[in-house]
Amino acid sequence: MANNRVAVNDLVIKDGNGNPIALPAGYTALAKDSAVDAMVSRYVALTAPIKNAVVGAITASIDRTQTAAGESALGDLVADAYLAGTSDASFGPAVIAFTNPGGLRQNLAYDAATNGQTTFGQLYAVMPFGNSMVTMNLTGAQILRLLEQQWEAPQPAGGRVLQVSSGFTYTWDASKPAGAAAGQGNRVDPVSLRLNGVAIDPAKSYRVTVNNFMASGGDNFTVLKQGTNQQAGPVDIDVFENYFRAKSPLSPGAANRITRLN
Repeated sequence: MANNRVAVNDLVIKDGNGNPIALPAGYTALAKDSAVDAMVSRYVALTAPIKNAVVGAITASIDRTQTAAGESALGDLVADAYLAGTSDASFGPAVIAFTNPGGLRQNLAYDAATNGQTTFGQLYAVMPFGNSMVTMNLTGAQILRLLEQQWEAPQPAGGRVLQVSSGFTYTWDASKPAGAAAGQGNRVDPVSLRLNGVAIDPAKSYRVTVNNFMASGGDNFTVLKQGTNQQAGPVDIDVFENYFRAKSPLSPGAANRITRLN
């Protein structure tokens, strides 16, 4: 098996204070290839009108900083966009949406100079993967199982808390041990799961939307592979852009969908 070879480009890498960081001993920065650089510059120019197109506005920064319960304003926003994009009759409609926090790659920063105008490029920086929506049937029991998988092995330390759409709420207990074996977690209070104030019925089927990465069991959310009547939907960035255009200006929400005890 061949060894990996590290290629270091000629970009100047800086630390948090803006000071250049020296290359490790034995490494030499590679100069740009003029032909490749010209091609990249061409496509940067061609895509600039798309990247810089204003799609809406925000009233304050909406970021990925999580509450003690694991919820973030940006996660709530994206989950709401997922739900809105699959809530017409052709999708069932969907009544709950989840998104994985690892799929959110940048914050939406408020710029006072533009009164919070937000571009397509900023939305794309949040979700650059081109995932598509998948809407499926899950029982209330499977939704509970999905939530327990946030902390079950092999999730990383601290768990991986999914972001949830408006109307869905639940409570989990941090005093319960994390890292339980698959199927053995008990951090979520089963009676706390509610949709628009109504208790989730373990035996009832609900239309749930996630992205295709999650639907395939990504980030260890394997219960989603059991979802039935799966239906492919639009690409996530299109859903996000449409939601922004329809709801602008947007503000960070209250982040009160997930409650943590202890």
